[in-house]
Amino acid sequence: MNLLIAIVPFIAFIGSPNSGVEAFLPSHPQSLTRQTLTRFASPTSEWGGLNLPGGWYGIALSDEVKGQPISMERMGIDLALWRNEDGSLNIFEDRCPHRLAKLSRGKIVSVEGTSQKCLQCPFHGLLFDSDGKCQHDPEDNQPKPFLQTAKFTSVERDGVIYLKWGDGEYPEPDYFEGMDEFYTVVVKYLSSGPGKDSFRLNVEAQLDSLHPEFVHTNSFWRFAKNVIQDQKAVNSMDSNRIRWHFKDPGFYWEFVFPNVWSNPLGTDPENPHYVMSLIYAPINETSTLLYIRSHRNFMNIPGANLLIDTAIAKLYEHITFEDQEITLDQQKNVGKYGAKDIAYRQDDVRIRHFRRWLEGKYGALYNRPSIEAPKPPENP
Repeated sequence: MNLLIAIVPFIAFIGSPNSGVEAFLPSHPQSLTRQTLTRFASPTSEWGGLNLPGGWYGIALSDEVKGQPISMERMGIDLALWRNEDGSLNIFEDRCPHRLAKLSRGKIVSVEGTSQKCLQCPFHGLLFDSDGKCQHDPEDNQPKPFLQTAKFTSVERDGVIYLKWGDGEYPEPDYFEGMDEFYTVVVKYLSSGPGKDSFRLNVEAQLDSLHPEFVHTNSFWRFAKNVIQDQKAVNSMDSNRIRWHFKDPGFYWEFVFPNVWSNPLGTDPENPHYVMSLIYAPINETSTLLYIRSHRNFMNIPGANLLIDTAIAKLYEHITFEDQEITLDQQKNVGKYGAKDIAYRQDDVRIRHFRRWLEGKYGALYNRPSIEAPKPPENP
Protein backbone atom coordinates (compact mmCIF):
# COMPACT_ATOMS: atom_id res chain seq x y z
CA MET A 1 0.00 0.00 0.00
CA ASN A 2 2.85 2.39 0.84
CA LEU A 3 4.28 1.73 -2.61
CA LEU A 4 0.99 2.68 -4.28
CA ILE A 5 0.64 5.88 -2.25
CA ALA A 6 4.19 6.82 -3.16
CA ILE A 7 3.56 6.24 -6.85
CA VAL A 8 0.87 8.88 -7.32
CA PRO A 9 3.05 11.98 -6.64
CA PHE A 10 5.64 10.54 -9.01
CA ILE A 11 3.23 11.08 -11.90
CA ALA A 12 3.99 14.79 -11.80
CA PHE A 13 7.60 14.10 -12.75
CA ILE A 14 7.04 12.03 -15.87
CA GLY A 15 5.72 12.97 -19.26
CA SER A 16 3.54 10.82 -21.40
CA PRO A 17 5.81 9.04 -23.89
CA ASN A 18 5.15 9.60 -27.55
CA SER A 19 4.08 6.02 -28.06
CA GLY A 20 0.79 6.21 -29.92
CA VAL A 21 -1.11 5.23 -26.78
CA GLU A 22 -4.88 5.47 -26.68
CA ALA A 23 -6.57 5.80 -23.31
CA PHE A 24 -9.64 3.60 -23.07
CA LEU A 25 -11.95 4.17 -20.13
CA PRO A 26 -14.65 1.53 -19.61
CA SER A 27 -17.71 2.31 -17.52
CA HIS A 28 -17.87 1.46 -13.82
CA PRO A 29 -19.26 -0.88 -12.82
CA GLN A 30 -18.39 -2.78 -15.98
CA SER A 31 -21.78 -3.23 -17.56
CA LEU A 32 -20.61 -4.96 -20.73
CA THR A 33 -19.46 -8.21 -19.13
CA ARG A 34 -20.97 -11.06 -21.14
CA GLN A 35 -20.51 -14.77 -20.72
CA THR A 36 -21.86 -16.09 -24.01
CA LEU A 37 -19.69 -18.91 -25.35
CA THR A 38 -19.70 -19.05 -29.13
CA ARG A 39 -19.02 -22.19 -31.15
CA PHE A 40 -16.36 -23.01 -33.69
CA ALA A 41 -17.41 -23.37 -37.32
CA SER A 42 -15.42 -25.08 -40.05
CA PRO A 43 -12.96 -22.80 -41.81
CA THR A 44 -13.02 -22.26 -45.54
CA SER A 45 -9.27 -22.64 -45.82
CA GLU A 46 -6.12 -23.11 -43.85
CA TRP A 47 -4.21 -20.06 -42.69
CA GLY A 48 -0.99 -19.29 -40.96
CA GLY A 49 -0.94 -17.91 -37.46
CA LEU A 50 1.42 -17.50 -34.54
CA ASN A 51 2.75 -20.82 -33.31
CA LEU A 52 1.60 -20.57 -29.69
CA PRO A 53 0.35 -22.99 -27.01
CA GLY A 54 -3.38 -23.50 -26.77
CA GLY A 55 -5.51 -21.56 -24.30
CA TRP A 56 -7.79 -18.57 -23.85
CA TYR A 57 -5.94 -15.45 -25.03
CA GLY A 58 -7.18 -12.02 -24.03
CA ILE A 59 -7.27 -10.11 -27.33
CA ALA A 60 -9.43 -6.99 -26.83
CA LEU A 61 -11.89 -5.15 -24.59
CA SER A 62 -15.62 -5.77 -24.83
CA ASP A 63 -16.26 -2.04 -25.21
CA GLU A 64 -14.21 -1.98 -28.42
CA VAL A 65 -16.87 -3.96 -30.32
CA LYS A 66 -20.09 -1.98 -30.56
CA GLY A 67 -22.62 -1.41 -33.33
CA GLN A 68 -20.72 -2.17 -36.52
CA PRO A 69 -18.12 -4.82 -37.37
CA ILE A 70 -14.50 -3.98 -36.67
CA SER A 71 -11.25 -5.40 -37.96
CA MET A 72 -8.24 -6.32 -35.88
CA GLU A 73 -5.20 -8.51 -36.35
CA ARG A 74 -4.54 -10.96 -33.54
CA MET A 75 -2.52 -14.18 -33.37
CA GLY A 76 -1.17 -13.40 -36.84
CA ILE A 77 -4.67 -13.53 -38.39
CA ASP A 78 -6.97 -10.74 -39.62
CA LEU A 79 -10.25 -10.97 -37.70
CA ALA A 80 -13.71 -9.44 -38.10
CA LEU A 81 -15.61 -8.91 -34.84
CA TRP A 82 -19.33 -8.15 -34.66
CA ARG A 83 -22.32 -8.62 -32.38
CA ASN A 84 -25.69 -10.34 -32.75
CA GLU A 85 -28.94 -8.60 -31.83
CA ASP A 86 -28.63 -10.00 -28.27
CA GLY A 87 -25.13 -8.57 -27.91
CA SER A 88 -23.31 -11.90 -28.18
CA LEU A 89 -19.99 -11.76 -29.98
CA ASN A 90 -18.85 -13.33 -33.24
CA ILE A 91 -15.22 -13.52 -34.37
CA PHE A 92 -14.68 -14.43 -38.02
CA GLU A 93 -11.64 -14.70 -40.20
CA ASP A 94 -11.74 -11.34 -41.96
CA ARG A 95 -12.27 -12.53 -45.51
CA CYS A 96 -15.25 -13.58 -47.56
CA PRO A 97 -14.83 -17.13 -48.94
CA HIS A 98 -16.33 -16.00 -52.26
CA ARG A 99 -13.79 -13.40 -53.50
CA LEU A 100 -11.72 -12.73 -50.34
CA ALA A 101 -13.04 -9.23 -49.56
CA LYS A 102 -12.66 -8.06 -45.95
CA LEU A 103 -15.90 -8.82 -44.14
CA SER A 104 -15.17 -6.14 -41.54
CA ARG A 105 -15.85 -3.52 -44.25
CA GLY A 106 -19.41 -4.79 -44.51
CA LYS A 107 -22.40 -4.06 -42.31
CA ILE A 108 -24.84 -5.91 -40.10
CA VAL A 109 -28.22 -6.49 -41.75
CA SER A 110 -31.28 -8.70 -41.31
CA VAL A 111 -32.20 -11.60 -43.57
CA GLU A 112 -35.32 -10.58 -45.47
CA GLY A 113 -38.46 -11.87 -43.78
CA THR A 114 -36.67 -12.77 -40.53
CA SER A 115 -35.17 -11.04 -37.51
CA GLN A 116 -31.89 -12.88 -37.96
CA LYS A 117 -28.84 -10.62 -38.10
CA CYS A 118 -26.07 -11.37 -40.58
CA LEU A 119 -22.77 -9.86 -41.61
CA GLN A 120 -22.99 -8.59 -45.19
CA CYS A 121 -19.98 -8.84 -47.48
CA PRO A 122 -19.14 -5.36 -48.84
CA PHE A 123 -18.25 -6.72 -52.30
CA HIS A 124 -21.30 -8.72 -53.47
CA GLY A 125 -23.71 -8.50 -50.54
CA LEU A 126 -23.59 -12.15 -49.43
CA LEU A 127 -24.99 -12.60 -45.91
CA PHE A 128 -23.19 -14.70 -43.27
CA ASP A 129 -24.97 -15.74 -40.09
CA SER A 130 -23.44 -16.04 -36.63
CA ASP A 131 -22.12 -19.51 -37.47
CA GLY A 132 -20.25 -18.16 -40.50
CA LYS A 133 -22.62 -19.79 -43.02
CA CYS A 134 -23.86 -17.98 -46.13
CA GLN A 135 -27.64 -17.60 -45.72
CA HIS A 136 -28.31 -15.40 -48.72
CA ASP A 137 -26.78 -14.70 -52.12
CA PRO A 138 -28.40 -11.66 -53.85
CA GLU A 139 -27.75 -13.20 -57.28
CA ASP A 140 -30.50 -15.81 -56.82
CA ASN A 141 -31.79 -15.05 -53.30
CA GLN A 142 -30.68 -18.49 -52.11
CA PRO A 143 -28.40 -19.68 -49.29
CA LYS A 144 -25.02 -21.12 -50.26
CA PRO A 145 -24.08 -23.87 -47.78
CA PHE A 146 -20.68 -24.42 -49.39
CA LEU A 147 -19.69 -20.82 -48.53
CA GLN A 148 -18.63 -20.67 -44.91
CA THR A 149 -16.14 -18.38 -43.23
CA ALA A 150 -14.02 -19.47 -40.26
CA LYS A 151 -15.36 -18.61 -36.83
CA PHE A 152 -13.33 -18.62 -33.63
CA THR A 153 -14.65 -19.67 -30.26
CA SER A 154 -14.68 -16.73 -27.86
CA VAL A 155 -15.93 -15.76 -24.44
CA GLU A 156 -16.28 -12.42 -22.66
CA ARG A 157 -15.49 -12.03 -19.00
CA ASP A 158 -15.08 -8.90 -16.90
CA GLY A 159 -14.92 -6.57 -19.88
CA VAL A 160 -12.31 -8.63 -21.77
CA ILE A 161 -12.68 -10.66 -24.99
CA TYR A 162 -10.87 -14.00 -24.94
CA LEU A 163 -10.20 -16.06 -28.06
CA LYS A 164 -9.75 -19.80 -27.80
CA TRP A 165 -6.52 -20.86 -29.52
CA GLY A 166 -6.29 -24.59 -30.19
CA ASP A 167 -8.72 -27.50 -29.98
CA GLY A 168 -7.99 -28.66 -26.43
CA GLU A 169 -10.12 -28.26 -23.31
CA TYR A 170 -8.92 -25.27 -21.30
CA PRO A 171 -10.32 -23.73 -18.09
CA GLU A 172 -12.26 -20.63 -19.03
CA PRO A 173 -10.51 -17.41 -17.95
CA ASP A 174 -11.22 -16.02 -14.48
CA TYR A 175 -8.24 -13.67 -14.11
CA PHE A 176 -10.36 -10.67 -13.10
CA GLU A 177 -13.14 -12.49 -11.27
CA GLY A 178 -14.23 -10.70 -8.11
CA MET A 179 -13.13 -7.27 -9.36
CA ASP A 180 -16.63 -6.02 -10.15
CA GLU A 181 -16.36 -3.46 -7.35
CA PHE A 182 -12.95 -2.21 -8.46
CA TYR A 183 -12.66 1.07 -10.29
CA THR A 184 -10.89 0.17 -13.54
CA VAL A 185 -9.00 2.26 -16.07
CA VAL A 186 -7.29 0.81 -19.15
CA VAL A 187 -4.48 2.28 -21.24
CA LYS A 188 -3.51 0.66 -24.55
CA TYR A 189 0.16 0.49 -25.54
CA LEU A 190 1.38 -0.77 -28.92
CA SER A 191 4.80 -2.43 -29.00
CA SER A 192 5.86 -2.74 -32.63
CA GLY A 193 9.14 -2.88 -34.50
CA PRO A 194 11.19 -4.87 -37.01
CA GLY A 195 12.24 -8.42 -36.23
CA LYS A 196 10.25 -11.20 -34.59
CA ASP A 197 9.20 -12.76 -31.24
CA SER A 198 7.41 -9.60 -30.07
CA PHE A 199 5.03 -11.49 -27.76
CA ARG A 200 7.79 -13.54 -26.12
CA LEU A 201 10.14 -10.63 -25.56
CA ASN A 202 7.46 -8.33 -24.12
CA VAL A 203 6.40 -10.97 -21.61
CA GLU A 204 9.98 -11.80 -20.69
CA ALA A 205 10.62 -8.15 -19.84
CA GLN A 206 8.05 -8.52 -17.04
CA LEU A 207 9.46 -11.84 -15.87
CA ASP A 208 12.93 -10.32 -15.44
CA SER A 209 13.15 -8.77 -11.96
CA LEU A 210 16.79 -7.61 -11.98
CA HIS A 211 16.70 -5.08 -14.82
CA PRO A 212 14.76 -2.26 -13.05
CA GLU A 213 17.93 -0.99 -11.34
CA PHE A 214 19.39 -0.20 -14.77
CA VAL A 215 16.35 0.45 -16.98
CA HIS A 216 13.85 2.00 -14.54
CA THR A 217 16.34 3.92 -12.39
CA ASN A 218 14.19 7.03 -12.05
CA SER A 219 10.77 5.37 -12.02
CA PHE A 220 9.91 1.92 -10.68
CA TRP A 221 13.30 1.35 -9.04
CA ARG A 222 12.91 4.40 -6.78
CA PHE A 223 10.07 2.68 -4.97
CA ALA A 224 10.82 -1.00 -5.43
CA LYS A 225 14.53 -1.16 -4.59
CA ASN A 226 13.83 -1.74 -0.90
CA VAL A 227 11.78 -4.78 -1.88
CA ILE A 228 14.08 -6.20 -4.56
CA GLN A 229 17.63 -5.05 -3.80
CA ASP A 230 19.98 -7.75 -2.46
CA GLN A 231 17.10 -10.21 -2.32
CA LYS A 232 16.61 -13.53 -4.09
CA ALA A 233 13.23 -14.19 -5.61
CA VAL A 234 11.05 -16.96 -4.24
CA ASN A 235 9.44 -18.64 -7.25
CA SER A 236 6.36 -20.81 -7.65
CA MET A 237 5.93 -22.19 -11.17
CA ASP A 238 3.73 -24.79 -12.82
CA SER A 239 1.89 -25.32 -16.11
CA ASN A 240 -0.70 -22.63 -15.28
CA ARG A 241 1.25 -19.72 -13.83
CA ILE A 242 4.53 -18.20 -12.70
CA ARG A 243 4.48 -16.38 -9.35
CA TRP A 244 7.38 -14.78 -7.50
CA HIS A 245 8.05 -12.49 -4.55
CA PHE A 246 11.00 -11.27 -2.52
CA LYS A 247 11.03 -10.69 1.24
CA ASP A 248 7.37 -9.69 1.45
CA PRO A 249 4.96 -12.46 0.26
CA GLY A 250 2.17 -9.87 0.14
CA PHE A 251 3.96 -8.00 -2.65
CA TYR A 252 4.21 -10.45 -5.52
CA TRP A 253 4.12 -10.64 -9.30
CA GLU A 254 2.31 -13.26 -11.33
CA PHE A 255 2.06 -14.33 -14.95
CA VAL A 256 -0.94 -16.53 -15.73
CA PHE A 257 -0.71 -18.49 -18.96
CA PRO A 258 -1.30 -17.72 -21.71
CA ASN A 259 -1.02 -13.90 -21.59
CA VAL A 260 -1.96 -12.07 -18.36
CA TRP A 261 0.52 -10.51 -15.91
CA SER A 262 -0.54 -8.93 -12.61
CA ASN A 263 0.88 -7.24 -9.52
CA PRO A 264 -1.61 -7.31 -6.61
CA LEU A 265 -0.99 -5.00 -3.65
CA GLY A 266 -2.40 -5.17 -0.13
CA THR A 267 -1.86 -6.70 3.28
CA ASP A 268 -3.78 -9.83 2.24
CA PRO A 269 -2.33 -11.32 -0.99
CA GLU A 270 -5.59 -13.15 -1.75
CA ASN A 271 -7.73 -10.03 -1.26
CA PRO A 272 -5.71 -7.11 -2.61
CA HIS A 273 -6.87 -3.51 -2.54
CA TYR A 274 -5.15 -2.71 -5.79
CA VAL A 275 -4.14 -4.74 -8.85
CA MET A 276 -2.08 -3.62 -11.83
CA SER A 277 -2.41 -6.05 -14.73
CA LEU A 278 -1.17 -6.35 -18.30
CA ILE A 279 -2.86 -8.32 -21.07
CA TYR A 280 -0.40 -9.13 -23.84
CA ALA A 281 -2.55 -9.39 -26.98
CA PRO A 282 -0.40 -10.97 -29.75
CA ILE A 283 -0.89 -9.16 -33.06
CA ASN A 284 1.80 -10.81 -35.18
CA GLU A 285 5.50 -11.67 -35.05
CA THR A 286 6.54 -8.00 -34.85
CA SER A 287 3.76 -6.42 -32.76
CA THR A 288 1.98 -6.89 -29.43
CA LEU A 289 -0.79 -4.73 -27.98
CA LEU A 290 -0.60 -4.28 -24.21
CA TYR A 291 -3.75 -3.54 -22.27
CA ILE A 292 -2.55 -1.91 -19.04
CA ARG A 293 -5.35 -2.22 -16.48
CA SER A 294 -5.42 -0.38 -13.15
CA HIS A 295 -7.90 -1.87 -10.64
CA ARG A 296 -8.56 -0.12 -7.30
CA ASN A 297 -11.18 -0.60 -4.56
CA PHE A 298 -10.00 1.82 -1.87
CA MET A 299 -9.84 5.61 -1.41
CA ASN A 300 -13.05 6.31 -3.31
CA ILE A 301 -13.05 10.05 -4.07
CA PRO A 302 -16.02 11.04 -6.27
CA GLY A 303 -14.87 13.27 -9.08
CA ALA A 304 -11.20 12.31 -8.66
CA ASN A 305 -11.27 8.56 -9.31
CA LEU A 306 -10.68 8.88 -13.03
CA LEU A 307 -7.74 11.24 -12.51
CA ILE A 308 -6.14 9.01 -9.86
CA ASP A 309 -6.43 5.79 -11.83
CA THR A 310 -5.43 7.34 -15.15
CA ALA A 311 -2.31 8.74 -13.44
CA ILE A 312 -1.40 5.32 -12.03
CA ALA A 313 -2.02 3.56 -15.36
CA LYS A 314 0.08 6.20 -17.10
CA LEU A 315 2.95 5.49 -14.72
CA TYR A 316 2.91 1.82 -15.72
CA GLU A 317 2.67 2.89 -19.35
CA HIS A 318 5.83 4.94 -18.81
CA ILE A 319 7.60 1.96 -17.21
CA THR A 320 6.58 -0.18 -20.18
CA PHE A 321 7.88 2.51 -22.53
CA GLU A 322 11.26 2.41 -20.76
CA ASP A 323 11.52 -1.30 -21.60
CA GLN A 324 10.81 -0.76 -25.27
CA GLU A 325 14.21 0.39 -26.51
CA ILE A 326 15.80 -2.82 -25.27
CA THR A 327 12.88 -5.06 -26.23
CA LEU A 328 12.88 -3.77 -29.81
CA ASP A 329 16.66 -4.20 -30.02
CA GLN A 330 16.23 -7.82 -28.94
CA GLN A 331 13.41 -8.28 -31.44
CA LYS A 332 15.56 -6.94 -34.28
CA ASN A 333 18.50 -9.17 -33.34
CA VAL A 334 16.29 -12.26 -33.31
CA GLY A 335 14.68 -11.41 -36.66
CA LYS A 336 17.70 -10.08 -38.55
CA TYR A 337 20.41 -12.39 -37.31
CA GLY A 338 18.53 -15.35 -35.84
CA ALA A 339 20.39 -14.58 -32.62
CA LYS A 340 19.80 -16.70 -29.51
CA ASP A 341 20.54 -15.48 -26.01
CA ILE A 342 21.97 -17.43 -23.06
CA ALA A 343 19.50 -17.09 -20.17
CA TYR A 344 21.81 -18.65 -17.59
CA ARG A 345 21.37 -16.53 -14.45
CA GLN A 346 19.47 -17.71 -11.41
CA ASP A 347 16.92 -14.94 -11.89
CA ASP A 348 16.34 -16.18 -15.46
CA VAL A 349 14.59 -19.30 -14.12
CA ARG A 350 11.16 -17.75 -14.83
CA ILE A 351 12.18 -16.95 -18.39
CA ARG A 352 13.39 -20.51 -18.92
CA HIS A 353 10.08 -21.83 -17.57
CA PHE A 354 8.13 -19.50 -19.86
CA ARG A 355 10.15 -20.68 -22.86
CA ARG A 356 9.42 -24.31 -22.05
CA TRP A 357 5.72 -23.40 -22.14
CA LEU A 358 6.23 -21.62 -25.49
CA GLU A 359 7.95 -24.71 -26.86
CA GLY A 360 4.89 -26.83 -26.06
CA LYS A 361 6.34 -28.69 -23.07
CA TYR A 362 3.08 -28.22 -21.14
CA GLY A 363 0.62 -28.54 -24.03
CA ALA A 364 0.31 -28.64 -27.81
CA LEU A 365 1.23 -25.73 -30.07
CA TYR A 366 -1.23 -24.38 -32.65
CA ASN A 367 -0.98 -22.10 -35.63
CA ARG A 368 -4.00 -23.14 -37.70
CA PRO A 369 -7.38 -24.86 -37.26
CA SER A 370 -7.61 -28.60 -37.61
CA ILE A 371 -11.11 -28.82 -39.15
CA GLU A 372 -11.36 -29.48 -42.89
CA ALA A 373 -12.98 -26.96 -45.17
CA PRO A 374 -16.43 -27.55 -46.65
CA LYS A 375 -16.30 -28.43 -50.35
CA PRO A 376 -18.08 -26.33 -52.98
CA PRO A 377 -20.10 -28.08 -55.69
CA GLU A 378 -18.24 -28.91 -58.91
CA ASN A 379 -20.58 -26.81 -61.03
CA PRO A 380 -22.34 -24.31 -58.81
